[in-house]
Amino acid sequence: MTPRLILLACAGLLALPALGAEDGLAATIDALGQANGQALACRQPDAVSRIKRLMIERVPRTRDNGARFEAATQSAFLAQGQAAPCPDDATLTTRINALEARLPAPGSGS
Repeated sequence: MTPRLILLACAGLLALPALGAEDGLAATIDALGQANGQALACRQPDAVSRIKRLMIERVPRTRDNGARFEAATQSAFLAQGQAAPCPDDATLTTRINALEARLPAPGSGS
């Protein structure tokens, strides 16, 4: 019986990095959605196109990921309408570059 418990404990530990990776991806999707909503509200179409391309090419296509992105986009769009200042192109580009670096590599199957 003890070897089974040890095996289960080891299997549980192996799952922890995967859970952390999923949490990191979720946070990155949220941040991409926030940047997208801000770019939409501030009429920065190049940033919007780049963010959408990153979502399509680098984020696993699941209903949950899409819903998370859309919710973050809507929230940020509405918040931007509350008289928040729009970032300049360079600031938004720097933010998108940092988010891109957090995404899985293209073709990694993640």
